[in-house]
Amino acid sequence: MTSIEYQGYYILLVYLFICCALGIQFGWLTALLPQNSLKTLHIFALSSFWTILEWSRVYFFCGFSWNPIGMSLGFHPIPLQWASLFGIFGMSFWVMLVNLCALKIWRDIKNLQNPAKEPLCQISDSSGYLRICKSLCIWGFLLCMPYLFGALHMLYHTERMNTSQKNLRVALVQTGLLPSEKALLSRHRDSFIPADAQWEHILMYLRDKKDDRANSLDKWDLIILPEAVVPKQADTPFFPLENTRRIFTKIYGADVDQCFPGISLPFAEKKIVQGDEWIYVSNLFWAQSLANLYDADVILGLDHFDRQSDKFYNSAFLASPRKQDVQRYDKRVLLPLAEYLPFEWMRPLTKSYGIYDFFSKGDKTPCLAGKLNMNVSICYEETFSGVIRKYINRDSDLLINLTNDGYYPHSLLSEQHFAHARLRTVENGRPLLRSCNTGVTAAVDSLGRIVARFSQKGEERERGVLHCTLVPYRYATLFSIWGDMGIVCTSFGILALFFLLKLFSTNRYKKI
Repeated sequence: MTSIEYQGYYILLVYLFICCALGIQFGWLTALLPQNSLKTLHIFALSSFWTILEWSRVYFFCGFSWNPIGMSLGFHPIPLQWASLFGIFGMSFWVMLVNLCALKIWRDIKNLQNPAKEPLCQISDSSGYLRICKSLCIWGFLLCMPYLFGALHMLYHTERMNTSQKNLRVALVQTGLLPSEKALLSRHRDSFIPADAQWEHILMYLRDKKDDRANSLDKWDLIILPEAVVPKQADTPFFPLENTRRIFTKIYGADVDQCFPGISLPFAEKKIVQGDEWIYVSNLFWAQSLANLYDADVILGLDHFDRQSDKFYNSAFLASPRKQDVQRYDKRVLLPLAEYLPFEWMRPLTKSYGIYDFFSKGDKTPCLAGKLNMNVSICYEETFSGVIRKYINRDSDLLINLTNDGYYPHSLLSEQHFAHARLRTVENGRPLLRSCNTGVTAAVDSLGRIVARFSQKGEERERGVLHCTLVPYRYATLFSIWGDMGIVCTSFGILALFFLLKLFSTNRYKKI
């Protein structure tokens, strides 16, 4: 988040605020640690307290959802399966529980070696070592639990996945364009690539990948393009049809006209320009033409202006082959300052970086129905476990994410973003397909295993089409039943029990 190339220096102040806020939270935790030995109830209470603190960030830190400590269990698919029980915050609870148990053992050893420091708790060496051995066994059991559960969970579902008869053939497009190349920014005008040239590159990527594949008759079921893949609004006709036809013909041949949709909105419109009639086409015209050409569903991200409500939206569209109706999802979780204005006094700050207009929050369902039922999220929406769970319905087959991490170049933000994406697959038992302008374009199965991945670390500008075959196997999880409230309510319950026992023991001590 300290990348200032596109965000400007204000992002350093944001980063400083987040660092201080997280430091204060950890300070609260350490301040509540007992000075001497830790009791079991203390450990559970402190783990619960930390879990509630992490959960509260989503609501009190302007929607800060990044990097809870439970992410450390996501380094491998086996412990990652723990997320299917209580989600990411359940993983954080378990990480804190295991670490506090280790701290208890370390303190007990120190107290045994220096009994003078804890004169009221002096015990014999034999009973002290016995107690430590018992604590070590409990700690080892807690440490291994996610791995034991994960191995059994993966074994069970892998066998069922292997018997599935369904296969989804997918083309994931990564344009590799930086924000200054993709959109006309006031401070980077020389880098901008015109919208029709951007579309031409996309068509060439798709054609070249199709030609390179061994079996050219193997069709794609789904083509996915990134968030805000090209500039301008989705259904505003501003490409001359003749220029568009020339680009399609150059890449696909003269018969490509048969794949064009009808000359009507939202695809095209006739206009009178200097007394002559011209036909102009929109971004959705290009998308629908691709859907017809490849006989595949096409999902892409585009800006959308709703003329009835006079509002702008960051949207995802689904164009299905030979259909006139285009489905749409409007992003519901917006990024502060970049997509919405938290406070009006910040407007001069955003104007200094060329941001004058902001998006509105969508209110439509994120489920798009094509050959499969797909739940779509845009950019950092997928870092919110509760939001993604709320989006998913019983008939949903897979998760789709459209992203652009290019505003933070030369950083590990895209890798952190992808780590959150893998968590959502295990929490909800749904596979995931991601398409990025820059970042990690990938396919992940419902067990969090990477099926295919386009970008490696540090190679954010890789361009082209990632072809993969994904098994759309899905299953129900406990997290999908109770969501974040499962571990949050459990944590509040543990804290309530802790304070009740504390109050009871205090009153009993006063009576004595």
